[in-house]
Amino acid sequence: TLGERDYVLACVDPVNHITAHLIIDKLDSDSVGEGLQVIKGLGADPQVIVSDLAAYYPEAFAQVWPKAKRQLCWFHVMQIVNRYLWEAIRNYAKRLDKKEAKRIRKLRWKLLSGRERLSEKDIALLRELMASHRDSVLEIGTALRDGLREVMNLNRDKTEARKALRALLGGDGRELANCDPALAHIVELFDN
Repeated sequence: TLGERDYVLACVDPVNHITAHLIIDKLDSDSVGEGLQVIKGLGADPQVIVSDLAAYYPEAFAQVWPKAKRQLCWFHVMQIVNRYLWEAIRNYAKRLDKKEAKRIRKLRWKLLSGRERLSEKDIALLRELMASHRDSVLEIGTALRDGLREVMNLNRDKTEARKALRALLGGDGRELANCDPALAHIVELFDN
């Protein structure tokens, strides 16, 4: 109805090249579950479901496909990691002189990009920046993000990935991440 908000639930089967869009009225586990029941009625029976980090998905998936495994979408996870990383960097930059804070802001997109997208010149600029901010939130946060990218990019089974993640977040990694609340949020995303 006019003035009310509806949501689109997009379901994609990349193997069979099927995409379905359903309009639902709420973003909660019951509404999403009802939408997924429609998809199930069309014959969908996934073994793995890829989703973002929305809190309503686990219950909705369990209602409809209790045996399906959930995999988090790499893009959405890294989007949230980068959001928290930039928050931590902004907090850090507030404590710096204006010139250095501006330098960091100007390099924002290079700081948040994957290294594979950067030119040699960009990489040199970031090395220079990091050299002047050793052991800072800037260095620690980007190292944490790059470590998480590496863990998520590697083709590993679940046991190996969890072991690599524990190694990254264990001991020193956890202590370093706690130097800023936004970095602690990144650790919490993976801490289960």
